[in-house]
Amino acid sequence: MTRHPFAVITAALLLLVCSLANAQITAQTGAVTGTVTDPTGASIPNAKVLLTSEKGIVQEKATSEAGTFTFPLLEPGLYKITVEARGFSKAAVNGVRVQITETTNLPVRLEVGTETIEISVAAEAVAINTSAATLGNTLPGSVIDQMPLATRNFTNLLALNAGTSSDLPNAAAAGRASSTVFVNGQRGTGNNLVINGVDANNIASNNFGNVAIPAPDTLEEFRVQTSLYDASQGKTSGGNINAITKGGGPEYHGQLYEFFRNEKLNANDFFFNKNGSAPP
Repeated sequence: MTRHPFAVITAALLLLVCSLANAQITAQTGAVTGTVTDPTGASIPNAKVLLTSEKGIVQEKATSEAGTFTFPLLEPGLYKITVEARGFSKAAVNGVRVQITETTNLPVRLEVGTETIEISVAAEAVAINTSAATLGNTLPGSVIDQMPLATRNFTNLLALNAGTSSDLPNAAAAGRASSTVFVNGQRGTGNNLVINGVDANNIASNNFGNVAIPAPDTLEEFRVQTSLYDASQGKTSGGNINAITKGGGPEYHGQLYEFFRNEKLNANDFFFNKNGSAPP
Protein backbone atom coordinates (compact mmCIF):
# COMPACT_ATOMS: atom_id res chain seq x y z
CA MET A 1 0.00 0.00 0.00
CA THR A 2 1.46 3.36 -1.05
CA ARG A 3 1.06 6.30 1.26
CA HIS A 4 1.06 9.90 0.08
CA PRO A 5 2.19 12.26 2.87
CA PHE A 6 0.97 15.31 0.97
CA ALA A 7 -2.54 13.87 0.66
CA VAL A 8 -2.59 13.00 4.37
CA ILE A 9 -1.49 16.53 5.35
CA THR A 10 -4.04 18.09 3.00
CA ALA A 11 -6.85 15.99 4.44
CA ALA A 12 -5.83 16.91 7.99
CA LEU A 13 -5.82 20.62 7.14
CA LEU A 14 -9.26 20.37 5.51
CA LEU A 15 -10.61 18.60 8.59
CA LEU A 16 -9.19 21.35 10.82
CA VAL A 17 -10.70 24.12 8.67
CA CYS A 18 -14.10 22.42 8.69
CA SER A 19 -13.95 22.01 12.45
CA LEU A 20 -13.17 25.69 12.93
CA ALA A 21 -15.93 26.70 10.52
CA ASN A 22 -18.50 24.68 12.46
CA ALA A 23 -17.39 25.99 15.86
CA GLN A 24 -20.04 28.13 17.50
CA ILE A 25 -18.30 29.11 20.74
CA THR A 26 -14.80 29.44 22.12
CA ALA A 27 -13.37 30.00 25.58
CA GLN A 28 -14.22 33.72 25.33
CA THR A 29 -17.34 33.84 23.17
CA GLY A 30 -20.91 32.58 23.07
CA ALA A 31 -23.58 32.04 20.42
CA VAL A 32 -27.25 32.61 19.65
CA THR A 33 -29.36 30.05 17.86
CA GLY A 34 -33.08 29.88 17.25
CA THR A 35 -36.02 28.86 15.11
CA VAL A 36 -38.49 31.19 13.37
CA THR A 37 -42.05 29.87 13.16
CA ASP A 38 -45.54 31.08 12.20
CA PRO A 39 -48.61 31.04 14.51
CA THR A 40 -49.25 27.37 13.63
CA GLY A 41 -45.70 26.34 14.62
CA ALA A 42 -44.53 25.75 11.04
CA SER A 43 -40.99 26.82 10.22
CA ILE A 44 -40.39 29.94 8.10
CA PRO A 45 -37.45 29.57 5.69
CA ASN A 46 -35.47 32.46 4.20
CA ALA A 47 -36.53 34.89 6.91
CA LYS A 48 -34.20 37.86 7.39
CA VAL A 49 -32.57 37.91 10.84
CA LEU A 50 -30.54 40.90 12.03
CA LEU A 51 -28.42 40.82 15.19
CA THR A 52 -27.28 44.15 16.65
CA SER A 53 -24.73 44.45 19.47
CA GLU A 54 -24.53 47.16 22.12
CA LYS A 55 -21.71 48.71 20.09
CA GLY A 56 -23.94 49.01 17.04
CA ILE A 57 -22.36 46.16 15.06
CA VAL A 58 -24.96 44.47 12.84
CA GLN A 59 -24.87 40.92 11.48
CA GLU A 60 -27.37 39.49 9.02
CA LYS A 61 -28.45 35.89 8.48
CA ALA A 62 -31.21 34.07 6.60
CA THR A 63 -33.07 31.17 8.15
CA SER A 64 -32.53 27.70 6.71
CA GLU A 65 -35.19 25.49 5.15
CA ALA A 66 -35.98 24.33 8.69
CA GLY A 67 -36.38 27.94 9.87
CA THR A 68 -33.24 27.90 12.01
CA PHE A 69 -30.51 30.52 12.38
CA THR A 70 -27.20 30.69 14.27
CA PHE A 71 -24.90 33.58 15.15
CA PRO A 72 -21.63 32.03 16.39
CA LEU A 73 -18.56 33.49 18.12
CA LEU A 74 -20.30 36.43 19.81
CA GLU A 75 -18.81 38.57 22.54
CA PRO A 76 -20.68 38.29 25.87
CA GLY A 77 -23.26 41.03 26.32
CA LEU A 78 -26.77 42.11 25.33
CA TYR A 79 -28.03 41.96 21.76
CA LYS A 80 -31.14 42.89 19.78
CA ILE A 81 -32.53 40.49 17.19
CA THR A 82 -34.93 41.61 14.47
CA VAL A 83 -36.75 39.08 12.30
CA GLU A 84 -38.85 39.81 9.22
CA ALA A 85 -40.36 37.73 6.43
CA ARG A 86 -42.75 38.38 3.56
CA GLY A 87 -46.36 38.23 4.67
CA PHE A 88 -45.53 38.41 8.37
CA SER A 89 -45.16 41.20 10.88
CA LYS A 90 -41.70 42.25 11.92
CA ALA A 91 -40.55 41.09 15.37
CA ALA A 92 -37.80 42.67 17.48
CA VAL A 93 -36.41 40.85 20.50
CA ASN A 94 -34.52 43.11 22.92
CA GLY A 95 -32.16 42.19 25.70
CA VAL A 96 -30.93 38.86 24.35
CA ARG A 97 -28.06 37.94 26.67
CA VAL A 98 -25.02 36.06 25.39
CA GLN A 99 -22.80 34.50 28.04
CA ILE A 100 -19.30 33.15 27.81
CA THR A 101 -19.05 29.56 26.45
CA GLU A 102 -22.86 29.28 26.29
CA THR A 103 -25.35 29.01 23.43
CA THR A 104 -28.53 31.07 23.89
CA ASN A 105 -31.61 29.40 22.42
CA LEU A 106 -34.13 31.95 21.08
CA PRO A 107 -37.35 30.76 19.40
CA VAL A 108 -39.16 33.56 17.51
CA ARG A 109 -42.79 33.42 16.35
CA LEU A 110 -44.00 35.77 13.63
CA GLU A 111 -47.60 36.92 13.38
CA VAL A 112 -49.42 37.30 10.07
CA GLY A 113 -49.66 40.97 9.12
CA THR A 114 -47.56 44.05 8.41
CA GLU A 115 -47.21 45.69 11.84
CA THR A 116 -43.97 45.75 13.80
CA ILE A 117 -44.15 43.97 17.13
CA GLU A 118 -41.63 44.78 19.84
CA ILE A 119 -40.90 41.82 22.13
CA SER A 120 -39.00 42.54 25.33
CA VAL A 121 -37.00 39.83 27.09
CA ALA A 122 -36.89 40.19 30.89
CA ALA A 123 -33.34 40.47 32.17
CA GLU A 124 -34.07 38.14 35.07
CA ALA A 125 -35.51 35.38 32.88
CA VAL A 126 -33.74 32.05 33.28
CA ALA A 127 -32.56 30.57 30.00
CA ILE A 128 -32.62 26.78 29.68
CA ASN A 129 -29.77 25.48 27.57
CA THR A 130 -31.15 22.75 25.32
CA SER A 131 -28.14 22.59 22.99
CA ALA A 132 -25.57 21.20 25.45
CA ALA A 133 -25.42 19.18 28.67
CA THR A 134 -22.64 21.23 30.23
CA LEU A 135 -23.12 22.05 33.91
CA GLY A 136 -21.92 25.33 35.42
CA ASN A 137 -22.89 28.89 36.29
CA THR A 138 -21.97 32.28 34.87
CA LEU A 139 -21.32 35.25 37.16
CA PRO A 140 -21.62 38.67 35.44
CA GLY A 141 -19.47 41.66 36.29
CA SER A 142 -22.40 43.56 37.84
CA VAL A 143 -22.65 40.83 40.50
CA ILE A 144 -18.88 40.52 40.98
CA ASP A 145 -18.65 44.24 41.78
CA GLN A 146 -21.14 43.83 44.63
CA MET A 147 -19.49 40.82 46.25
CA PRO A 148 -17.53 41.42 49.50
CA LEU A 149 -14.12 40.26 48.31
CA ALA A 150 -11.69 40.85 51.18
CA THR A 151 -8.66 40.34 48.92
CA ARG A 152 -10.21 41.62 45.65
CA ASN A 153 -9.49 38.23 44.09
CA PHE A 154 -12.28 36.76 41.96
CA THR A 155 -11.02 33.18 42.45
CA ASN A 156 -12.56 33.35 45.94
CA LEU A 157 -15.96 33.16 44.17
CA LEU A 158 -15.26 30.02 42.14
CA ALA A 159 -16.71 27.69 44.77
CA LEU A 160 -20.21 29.20 44.50
CA ASN A 161 -21.13 26.48 42.00
CA ALA A 162 -22.74 23.19 42.93
CA GLY A 163 -20.23 20.37 43.25
CA THR A 164 -17.34 22.66 44.19
CA SER A 165 -15.50 23.45 47.41
CA SER A 166 -12.43 25.45 48.38
CA ASP A 167 -10.16 26.17 51.28
CA LEU A 168 -10.35 29.38 53.30
CA PRO A 169 -8.15 32.07 51.71
CA ASN A 170 -5.81 34.31 53.64
CA ALA A 171 -7.81 37.51 54.14
CA ALA A 172 -4.62 39.46 54.95
CA ALA A 173 -3.11 38.98 51.48
CA ALA A 174 -4.67 41.89 49.59
CA GLY A 175 -4.75 41.34 45.85
CA ARG A 176 -3.59 37.73 46.04
CA ALA A 177 -4.72 34.83 48.25
CA SER A 178 -6.00 32.69 45.37
CA SER A 179 -8.32 29.91 46.47
CA THR A 180 -7.70 26.25 45.72
CA VAL A 181 -10.92 24.96 44.17
CA PHE A 182 -11.95 21.31 44.18
CA VAL A 183 -14.51 20.32 41.54
CA ASN A 184 -16.47 17.08 41.94
CA GLY A 185 -13.81 15.61 44.21
CA GLN A 186 -10.90 16.28 41.84
CA ARG A 187 -7.60 17.70 43.00
CA GLY A 188 -6.98 21.43 43.03
CA THR A 189 -4.48 20.92 40.20
CA GLY A 190 -7.15 19.34 37.99
CA ASN A 191 -8.70 22.65 36.89
CA ASN A 192 -8.14 24.79 33.83
CA LEU A 193 -8.08 28.61 33.97
CA VAL A 194 -8.55 30.58 30.75
CA ILE A 195 -8.59 34.40 30.66
CA ASN A 196 -9.62 36.08 27.40
CA GLY A 197 -9.08 32.79 25.59
CA VAL A 198 -5.49 32.39 26.83
CA ASP A 199 -4.22 29.63 29.12
CA ALA A 200 -3.54 31.31 32.49
CA ASN A 201 -2.56 28.30 34.59
CA ASN A 202 0.54 27.99 36.71
CA ILE A 203 2.88 26.02 34.43
CA ALA A 204 4.65 24.30 37.32
CA SER A 205 1.65 22.96 39.24
CA ASN A 206 -1.41 23.80 37.10
CA ASN A 207 -3.12 25.76 39.88
CA PHE A 208 -3.93 29.43 40.45
CA GLY A 209 -0.81 30.32 42.43
CA ASN A 210 1.49 32.98 40.97
CA VAL A 211 -0.77 33.68 38.00
CA ALA A 212 -2.09 37.02 36.80
CA ILE A 213 -5.40 37.77 38.55
CA PRO A 214 -7.39 40.66 37.00
CA ALA A 215 -9.10 43.13 39.33
CA PRO A 216 -12.81 42.34 39.83
CA ASP A 217 -13.73 45.74 38.36
CA THR A 218 -12.21 44.72 35.01
CA LEU A 219 -14.14 41.46 34.64
CA GLU A 220 -17.05 41.29 32.20
CA GLU A 221 -18.02 37.86 33.52
CA PHE A 222 -16.67 34.41 34.26
CA ARG A 223 -18.06 30.90 34.14
CA VAL A 224 -17.17 27.70 35.97
CA GLN A 225 -17.97 24.54 34.03
CA THR A 226 -18.05 21.59 36.38
CA SER A 227 -18.87 18.63 34.12
CA LEU A 228 -20.09 17.38 30.74
CA TYR A 229 -18.20 20.08 28.82
CA ASP A 230 -17.29 19.33 25.22
CA ALA A 231 -13.86 18.62 23.76
CA SER A 232 -13.25 22.27 22.91
CA GLN A 233 -13.10 23.17 26.61
CA GLY A 234 -10.32 22.23 28.95
CA LYS A 235 -7.59 19.67 29.15
CA THR A 236 -8.18 18.32 32.64
CA SER A 237 -10.76 16.34 34.58
CA GLY A 238 -11.65 19.12 37.03
CA GLY A 239 -13.41 22.41 36.37
CA ASN A 240 -13.05 24.82 33.47
CA ILE A 241 -12.88 28.47 34.53
CA ASN A 242 -13.37 30.89 31.63
CA ALA A 243 -13.03 34.61 32.42
CA ILE A 244 -13.27 37.58 30.09
CA THR A 245 -12.35 41.18 30.82
CA LYS A 246 -14.36 44.24 29.83
CA GLY A 247 -13.86 45.68 26.38
CA GLY A 248 -13.79 49.24 25.17
CA GLY A 249 -16.64 51.40 23.91
CA PRO A 250 -17.35 54.58 21.99
CA GLU A 251 -17.14 56.75 25.13
CA TYR A 252 -14.43 57.31 27.75
CA HIS A 253 -15.26 55.72 31.07
CA GLY A 254 -13.51 54.41 34.14
CA GLN A 255 -13.78 53.61 37.82
CA LEU A 256 -12.20 54.94 40.97
CA TYR A 257 -12.09 53.04 44.25
CA GLU A 258 -10.21 53.07 47.54
CA PHE A 259 -9.24 49.86 49.28
CA PHE A 260 -8.78 50.64 52.98
CA ARG A 261 -8.21 48.22 55.84
CA ASN A 262 -7.27 49.05 59.43
CA GLU A 263 -7.30 47.22 62.75
CA LYS A 264 -9.59 49.93 64.15
CA LEU A 265 -12.30 48.65 61.83
CA ASN A 266 -12.00 45.02 62.93
CA ALA A 267 -14.71 43.50 65.12
CA ASN A 268 -13.73 42.12 68.49
CA ASP A 269 -13.55 38.38 69.11
CA PHE A 270 -16.69 36.75 70.55
CA PHE A 271 -14.95 35.47 73.66
CA PHE A 272 -13.15 38.78 74.26
CA ASN A 273 -16.51 40.53 74.11
CA LYS A 274 -18.00 38.01 76.52
CA ASN A 275 -15.19 38.61 79.04
CA GLY A 276 -15.21 42.38 78.52
CA SER A 277 -11.67 42.37 77.10
CA ALA A 278 -10.36 44.82 74.52
CA PRO A 279 -9.63 43.62 70.97
CA PRO A 280 -6.21 41.90 70.67
